[in-house]
Order: sequence, then C-alpha cells, then structure tokens
Amino acid sequence: MIQNITPDQKLTSLIGFALKSGKFVTGFEAIRNELIKHRLSLILINKEISENTQKKVFHLSRKNNVPVFKTTSGTIWKESWGIENKKILGVLKGEIGSNILKILKQEH
Repeated sequence: MIQNITPDQKLTSLIGFALKSGKFVTGFEAIRNELIKHRLSLILINKEISENTQKKVFHLSRKNNVPVFKTTSGTIWKESWGIENKKILGVLKGEIGSNILKILKQEH
C-alpha cells in the first residue's frame, strides 16, 4: 500500500539532509537497482508520477518489503529539495533513512 503524506518541517529537513549527504537515488532505474541490492529504507514518490510507474514501484517495493510514501504536494520537491525533473526518490539504508522511516511510521 502506498501511503499519502504531507511532509512537515522536520521531515522536509531530514529528507533535505539525506539529499545533501548523498544518501539517496532518483529515477526508476536507480530505484529498481537499489531495491534489488536491498539498499533502500523507503521510497518517496511525487503526486505527479504516472499511474504506470506508480504500479511498477509498488510491485517492486512490495516484493522487497520497502515502504512507499506519496507526497501530496509536488511543490515540496521543487521548493524544499530543488528536485524538478524527478518524481521518485529512494532513501538509502543507514541512520538518516532509519530516522526518516521512524518519523513516517509515527505519523501513520
């Protein structure tokens, strides 16, 4: 199941930190490759992602037991994180990924 989220300031900051520290991958192929290697804590998808890609991501994530969260606002990606052309973001395993996942699970 894909959960809808609206990132608060704390979550937005943590995701921004993951981006600045290189603890992420973007794009479907990169996400797929990291899922196969079991290196992802979670996947974020933009609300503007195509239905077909969303289904593919969900299938792969379910198969690899990685949660998927869908942001409810596309503006967050551009304004907060500077991401304009990518609609999918995978946060790599590690302390940052664990902290982001913990916050997301507390909210839902």
